[in-house]
Amino acid sequence: MPIRINLFHEEERALKERKRDPLKLGLLATLGLILCQIIYWLFLSGTAAGKNSEVARLQADWEKLRDSTEAGQSKLDEMKSKLDVYEMLHTKVVRRHFWAPILQQLLEGARLDVQLTEVNCSLSLEGNIRLTVHGLTAGQEPRGVAEYLRDATERALKTIHPESAARFELLEENPQLMEINGRRFRNARFIIDCRIAKPDKKEANSEHAQKKSQAR
Repeated sequence: MPIRINLFHEEERALKERKRDPLKLGLLATLGLILCQIIYWLFLSGTAAGKNSEVARLQADWEKLRDSTEAGQSKLDEMKSKLDVYEMLHTKVVRRHFWAPILQQLLEGARLDVQLTEVNCSLSLEGNIRLTVHGLTAGQEPRGVAEYLRDATERALKTIHPESAARFELLEENPQLMEINGRRFRNARFIIDCRIAKPDKKEANSEHAQKKSQAR
């Protein structure tokens, strides 16, 4: 059996001891950690740069959307304002009432011994009409003249709607005499409250058809 003699065993042992040097191993570990930190920092920097770019892009998109949204909201507000004006005008047109026929019938019932001093007209939201007539009557029986005017007014209004009514809010005789055509008469002051209910659609249509047939 051959015998081998290692003449470099001392150098090999010294080399192994140098490889196992704790200080050197610690430095290598520290350098490795530093290198890992640098790589991780570079990775985070790249990720942050990408996120910042994405945020900037989203911010730019948001600014565009906000401008378009504000423009759209302004247009919507303008359209709503126009629509409100249209609805107001439409309501006024739909709820309009022609007062001339009622006033004409009222004047036809007034005689020479009746003086109308004030006429107030109003229209409720439901479409009911209220007419308040102020005036003076003169004659031997001024209260009777006022009664005749109220009856004539009520008959005229019932041609518009059967449920119409006219009643006195005030009827009082004035102690002072009134002069008419050089003669002095007793006189009375009156206030007549007239209420006219809104005609039904069927009644209004039938009345309109009847008027058209009469015109033909």
